[in-house]
Order: sequence, then structure tokens, then C-alpha cells
Amino acid sequence: MFYAINSNLRSFNINQKIFSSESKISSFKFLSKLKKFDNVLVITGKFSFEISGSKKLVEETLSNSKITIFNDFNVNPDIDEIKYGYAVAKRVKPDAILAIGGGSVIDAAKILHLMYSSNIDDDQIFKADEKDMYQSRKNIPLIAIPTTAGTGSESTHFAVLYKNEKKYSIASSKMLPEIVYLDPNLCLSNSSYQNACSGFDALSQAIESFWSKKSNFISRYYSLKSIKIIIENFENAVHSSNNYQNLSKMLIASNYAGKAINITKTTGPHAISYGITKGMGLPHGHAVAVTLGAFFKLHNQLLKTHRNELKLFKKVSSYIENKTNKNSSSFLYGLMKKFDMEFDIEDLGLDQNKIDSLIDNINLERMSNHPVNLDKQQLNTVFKNIPKKIDQIY
Repeated sequence: MFYAINSNLRSFNINQKIFSSESKISSFKFLSKLKKFDNVLVITGKFSFEISGSKKLVEETLSNSKITIFNDFNVNPDIDEIKYGYAVAKRVKPDAILAIGGGSVIDAAKILHLMYSSNIDDDQIFKADEKDMYQSRKNIPLIAIPTTAGTGSESTHFAVLYKNEKKYSIASSKMLPEIVYLDPNLCLSNSSYQNACSGFDALSQAIESFWSKKSNFISRYYSLKSIKIIIENFENAVHSSNNYQNLSKMLIASNYAGKAINITKTTGPHAISYGITKGMGLPHGHAVAVTLGAFFKLHNQLLKTHRNELKLFKKVSSYIENKTNKNSSSFLYGLMKKFDMEFDIEDLGLDQNKIDSLIDNINLERMSNHPVNLDKQQLNTVFKNIPKKIDQIY
């Protein structure tokens, strides 16, 4: 059984090499690899590149190489923006593409790498089959260095791309970055709120992957490792002024969560979150956190009639409760309260019309992975399950 599952995942995992700044030997090996490239296209954020220390790392390591920077895209990369990066890549002909930034940066780099390595243009990318990808050009290395401890994008084979404000998920087994470098120093400049949002994204990924219809024992192994690390380090990563070690652990947890959703993808909380982010401007991790605890409540309400479908939910819920000595939903909303992350739907401006719109426009691909098929009434119950400020959260 293990061989069958492992064989199925071989194309997703076997070629990825993960290095860490926490080990001198590992760090030396990574930096030595990076120095061997003569012509590197760097995909990064507009402002985070310098603030995070990424610019210093890149310039010092690639001091003898040609470096081309591309950062002309927004938080939710649109194909009209990425096609300019494709034009840059065709012009400079890099021997490696380096993504250094948050999830949106790494997603943008994955798309650009796919376009360049396959000679697929901005129209074809939405229509291309797996067999059309990575066929037309020599496949140059894609290197990912995350600067947030949350998205896990460095360990997934898919990326989010927008066209005319519509969200698409582009996937190919070869979109998984070949080389990953985990360096918590690059996360130290993030605000407490950014760390809270990133941490909730990773935690939700790990939880959703565990209860997903596509879950298997390998994905659940990664999920539980991620959840355990996050429970032990989340609060200090957000609140402590001396949070280097906690951020280091959260970066590892995020990577595990990425490995888990690389197998299963996400479910209900993520499916709803995209509309919350688009309609209300909440950062992705905050948007996911708003309904995560409410799904725990809904699942408990459905246990009598859906016990078999929700057996993995029950396992992950019991795991969290045993680790925290708290009800899972209360634990999650309690964290949000400690982190000053708004969840009261009235204060968020979520009236019934907006909730109905969110449900009508939910991401069906992600909902198809949810352990239970939910109707509109049950999805409305999710929002009713979100506590108000006057409710006591422990």
C-alpha cells in the first residue's frame, strides 16, 4: 500500500531538495548551488525584497552573476501582469528562476517558469494539458525561498492565477520548485498581523488536508506534524519580540502543510475565503481563519448523520483538543482574539446579502474536496456559527 501511494506521489516529491539556514552545512550547500548560476531571473515583491533582507542575500550570493529583477505584479497575480515577466524571461534567457517572497510571489514564479519552459503564451496557459507542459524548452531550475511562514507554496505543484478578476488554479507536477531554502531571518521583518495571517493559512491548510476526501496516511502525517508545531509556536511567533526560533518552527510547519495540500488540496474554509478576500479586502490567512472554527462547529452538528464521512474530522478535532485542552473551535477563535483578528460578521460588514453572494460564488473545486457535501442552508450555518464579540472566547 505504501509503495502504491509513494509511487503515485513520486513526480511531486522526489526531485525537490530542501535546504535550511538553521544548518551550516545545509546553508553552505544551498548557497554553493545558487552561486553556480550565471544568469538568474529573480521574481520578488515590490517592497518586501529589500525590507526582508532578500535583496542582500541575493546580491551577496550572486555577486558574480547577472541578475534580472521582475516584480511588476500585484498580490493576486493576473495573467496580464505575468505575461510581461514571460517577455522578460524570453529576452534575458536565464539559466535559473529564483522566487523569493510570499505565496503570491512564488505562485507568480511558478506560472512564469511554466510559460517559459513550455513556450506557452498568456492564452494557452489556461488551456494547456499536462502533456503540453514543459515540452518545448530545456527545463531550467525553479528555486523558491519563502519570506512568510504560512503559504507552503514552495512545496506545491499548483499556483493561483487571475484573468479578468476570475481565479484559476494552474497545476503541473513539474511546477513543484526543484530547490527550496528555508531562512527564518527573511521572516523577521513581517508584522505581528502578517505572522498571524500566515500562521492561520498554514494551520488551516494542515487541518483541511487532514479531513479532505483526498487525504491519505502520508498527507495526514505531514498535517499532524504541521499542526503540532503550530500549536506549540504560534502565539510566540506572533507576540514575542524574540521570535526567531518560533518563526523558524512555523516556517517548517508551513512547509509540512504545503506538502500535505500538495497531495489533497484544500476544502471548505479555503473555498469560502477567496470571496471574502476579494469582496472585503481581508488578507488570505485572515479570510480563511474567519470560518475555520465555524466549520468545526458545523461538523460536530452533522456528526450524527455523517459519522463515517466525518471520522477524519473527529480525529483531527480530538488531536487539537488533546493538545490544547480546549474545544477546537474555541481554541481557534481564541487565537484570533489574542491576535486582534476580527471575526464578528457584523463588524466585518457581512450582512445576509453578502453571505448569500459568498455562498453562490464559492470555489467549487475546493468544495469538492470537503468531507461532506454541504447545501446552501448548511453553508449559511457556518456563518451563524461564527461567535460574536459578546460571546466568551477562551
